[in-house]
Amino acid sequence: MKIQVEIDEEVQAIEVLIRNHEWNEEVQELMERLKERKRPYFVGRKEDMQHVFRAEEIICLFTEQDSIMVRTKQGTFEMKERLYELEKDLPGNQFVRLSKSVIANLNELSRFEASFNGTLCVYFKSGEKEYVSRHYVQSISMEKEGIMMKTLLFRSFVGICFGALVMVLTCFGVIGFGDVTSLDSGIFVKNAIGCLLCGWFFSTATILFEIEKWSLLSQTILHFLSVSILYFLLSFFVGWIPFSLKGLVTGIGIFLPFYVIIWIVFYLYFRYQVKILNDGLDKRGN
Repeated sequence: MKIQVEIDEEVQAIEVLIRNHEWNEEVQELMERLKERKRPYFVGRKEDMQHVFRAEEIICLFTEQDSIMVRTKQGTFEMKERLYELEKDLPGNQFVRLSKSVIANLNELSRFEASFNGTLCVYFKSGEKEYVSRHYVQSISMEKEGIMMKTLLFRSFVGICFGALVMVLTCFGVIGFGDVTSLDSGIFVKNAIGCLLCGWFFSTATILFEIEKWSLLSQTILHFLSVSILYFLLSFFVGWIPFSLKGLVTGIGIFLPFYVIIWIVFYLYFRYQVKILNDGLDKRGN
């Protein structure tokens, strides 16, 4: 990138011209940096002393009871501003909101560790750590109010659509590869409703893994009991599994391995996402 400075006494205000052959990420990032109103310094209080520091010296800002605290390399101080006010004054390309109560300096992060339930543990270079949600790590300044309901509605829609797709493919398979030339309307409606309900509760039940105050074991047990009870009740009603002890044992023998496989796949997926985050920190550090 070539930088040219021209001094002209007739110019009343600073003008910046960006010239390139196309609009790309480098131009976009340069535009965002030029628009930032960077606060030169911050003031924190510790007992009767006022401490002045720059944004680069901040490790993180966090809420402690009713106070807003800032952790720096010189110590921890109390701020008079609210957290959202400080967020506006911090460089957007350097600071990220990890939760409703924590803002962190990306340059001070060491690594991420995650669990299947979507909870991330962020380690700082100074040795401290914070437990945060994946939602805040993946987007800057994301507001959490309303996300749970939007997620539930979206997953309901996806689950119902998936159930409908399974039903359609099953019908095509029965007619195309079986000896059946027509389907009984009553049986079709019952199986269609079963597929839709099955897709719905399997997709929405995953929201249990986002209740951060529960341990992974508690979330897994509750999720397994919820989906298995609903699935077997639905299977007995629709007729997928014979209503007998043998049918129940056979159903459990099929259901349990599938549940374990899906659980492991999602666990590995979340570990892969954490690897991407850690690789991003490594690149930022280099």
